[in-house]
Amino acid sequence: MLFFRRYLPLFFIIFLCIPFVPTHAKEQPIEIQNNLSNLKGYAENMVDAALVHDAKELHKTNIQILQSIKILHNKLDKQAFNEKRSRELVMLYAWMRIISIDINQQTWLGVAIAANQLNASIIQFINYSNLQQRDIAWMDYLSYDLLLLNMESPKDNAELLRVRHTNLKNTWNRISQELIHNFHNKPTVIEGNQLMLDFEKAKNAKQTIHSIKKILIFVDKIKLLARSHK
Repeated sequence: MLFFRRYLPLFFIIFLCIPFVPTHAKEQPIEIQNNLSNLKGYAENMVDAALVHDAKELHKTNIQILQSIKILHNKLDKQAFNEKRSRELVMLYAWMRIISIDINQQTWLGVAIAANQLNASIIQFINYSNLQQRDIAWMDYLSYDLLLLNMESPKDNAELLRVRHTNLKNTWNRISQELIHNFHNKPTVIEGNQLMLDFEKAKNAKQTIHSIKKILIFVDKIKLLARSHK
């Protein structure tokens, strides 16, 4: 059974958040930012562990994430009530519930997809220091989603893949426009444009997956570039 059909009600909630429009965020206590950064790293590790069926690592990471969310919850409870933050926290718990079920059932691709959706919720939660860093994190999430949904079923996920495809193009356009302000980044922008063009030309799931894997490597490259220009 397909992942998003199994969890359709929750999917509609997270889907409302997916057409991502970056906004400037208010300052957040450093300990909360650090906690969210750790959570994001755990979610990414969980995707990788699920794809190689590493049950031991998944159980370990699952515990780490639940502990981090509990700490985050306690810290937020000490602050003034924020409805948006409360909704985001509920989403973290909801995805972790799905992840725990899929780990116990050894539904590896389901774990990977849910962990990537958890990553999306964390990105929504984090106050990035600039919009470029936020866009790069979002491009990473979208690329993984395109990869995983193609691995699951490109036919059944066709409409969702179309939305993610458009979102990826729009996100890369924002990133490339920001990168090109520095002439030294022109080769990187050309490389990214070519990768996106290759992605557009993919004729089947196998070619699309191959193309997306190259884009994921490229996203790691621009992450490092963004950090070096802080």
